[in-house]
Amino acid sequence: MSNFRFRHIERFRTGGIGSNIELSLPLARSAKGWTHRYCPTPACVPRRFQLGDADDQRTIVADRAAIVRRNPGQAGTTRPYCGTDADDAAFIDPADKKLAIERVEWAVGEDVADSLEEIARSFNRSMGRGGLISMSMKVDRRRRSEPRGWREDLLRGLRCDVCARAYGVYAIGLYCPDCGAGNLPVHFDREVELVKKQAAISNDLSEAGEQELAYRILSNAHEDVVTALETYLKTVLGFLIARRCADAEREDIASEMKRGNPFQRIDRGRALYGRIGLNPYDVLFADESSFVAAHIEKRHVIGHNLGLADEKYIEKAGGTPEGQTVAVVSDEVVTSTITLNTICSLPYRTITCRGCIGSW
Repeated sequence: MSNFRFRHIERFRTGGIGSNIELSLPLARSAKGWTHRYCPTPACVPRRFQLGDADDQRTIVADRAAIVRRNPGQAGTTRPYCGTDADDAAFIDPADKKLAIERVEWAVGEDVADSLEEIARSFNRSMGRGGLISMSMKVDRRRRSEPRGWREDLLRGLRCDVCARAYGVYAIGLYCPDCGAGNLPVHFDREVELVKKQAAISNDLSEAGEQELAYRILSNAHEDVVTALETYLKTVLGFLIARRCADAEREDIASEMKRGNPFQRIDRGRALYGRIGLNPYDVLFADESSFVAAHIEKRHVIGHNLGLADEKYIEKAGGTPEGQTVAVVSDEVVTSTITLNTICSLPYRTITCRGCIGSW
């Protein structure tokens, strides 16, 4: 057996001596060529994210260098959802570990079968032909296809605006997994980009005479803006109370965050953030605050009443007779995304400030 070469296993060999060999198997990739990573902390939800391409020549944007945790190429990964660090190996997806074991088992099985076939051929050659007694050896094997992994691309693919690393998350992540910089602005920019595209599609449909469909698409864009505002504020507050508050206070705030939709009301959102000494709405002028409040109310009738004004909407926002469709203007929808960025600017600065949240 020592003369046989195990060709399948050798493909994965990266080191070792004799029978103690070291193997390295590539991670399964998505259609974009990205790999899955998995946060080892059970409390981190969601735990899965993706890493994409990384140019070896990339550098950190100079005016953002103060917020990075590591330079490109350095070992280590930051969990984009919960913001803590660990060695790269800690983030291997359990599904990739399972696939690696399956591929090694397959390679060993194929190599053993190849070796047995070679033994059989050698034996048959040594027996020669003719003679009173004839013997031969045959290996009965079933060839198996090599296990192959495929990963689905996550819906939100981004590129860090600090280190240029491509990565994917579920909807929102607070940090770049590569350089560790807080990068909510990347998500803000993506929201603006999507809303502008929805508005453009709506305008094209309106010009083509599809007014109802145009209204529906622009209304969806409007809902998305308010939903994004709620999601960003809720996600960042959850992150901060986990680091700033004692267990009892953290549980109390978390319970209040689950009651209704507190971030769809400025007063409730302000009160929740006030419990940790922050007021993200403080950056708004009076007219901007009224603008946000009105659009939150408009979101309710769009999402729950097909856009028809009801008594509650008229009482809080006015401007549209009861039973008529509220107006949704593309310029206002785009403007609301910019206002969203303004509101979230303070929470963003807070999660990127080491002194604000203590040691990472």
